Amino acid sequence: MPIENAALVWPENVSPFIAVARITVAQQTALSPEHAHASDDNLAFSVWHGVAAHRPLGSLMRVRQGGVCRLGQLQGPAQRLPHA
Repeated sequence: MPIENAALVWPENVSPFIAVARITVAQQTALSPEHAHASDDNLAFSVWHGVAAHRPLGSLMRVRQGGVCRLGQLQGPAQRLPHA
């Protein structure tokens, strides 16, 4: 499919949506307020930190990567977190 041209509609008969997984995480209770802060407030997720084969594709995702990285740089000092 033409991943570099976001203006094109992918025909579903050629490339149908296929759910590959569903992740369910049970609610957890922190052991202490300090543990809650460490585990809840200091975690960050980026799809670009994964295996190269699983990273987002296309020019729009490459542009988005720069914006997400910059946002992390701005939020890090506010949360007193280093930006990796």
